[in-house]
Amino acid sequence: MTVDKKKIEHYPVVLYDGECSMCNTSVQFILRHEKNQLLKFSPLESVDEKFPELSVSTSQLPDAIHFIIDDKVLIESDAIIAISQYLKWPYSMIQYIKIIPKPLRDFAYRAIAKRRRSVQSLFKNSCDLYADFGDRMV
Repeated sequence: MTVDKKKIEHYPVVLYDGECSMCNTSVQFILRHEKNQLLKFSPLESVDEKFPELSVSTSQLPDAIHFIIDDKVLIESDAIIAISQYLKWPYSMIQYIKIIPKPLRDFAYRAIAKRRRSVQSLFKNSCDLYADFGDRMV
């Protein structure tokens, strides 16, 4: 999926499931371990109103993390690899999983994503990302 670069003002952007505790915990992790505080974040639920230039509705997006960078929308393991490049060491080493074939990476990603709702109780959902990191949310 591509994006009209001239229309998007917020680069790069991590799109996540705002109703998922695991996703919210992941965003908190990224915020704590980010190198330069360049990333912006937005829940998938608000994609239609905030990113009309994607020319795709929320219902058409796969249930996955998305990463908008340059003129591309990356999903699943590709999104994780790209996001990891913005993290401090040793978390930036995640980017080297790209040596694993994409079908295997995405299979592992989907296996975790499929079960995330069933393990939601393991993740705290006490952080209001907009209150705590409002300047990073779009």
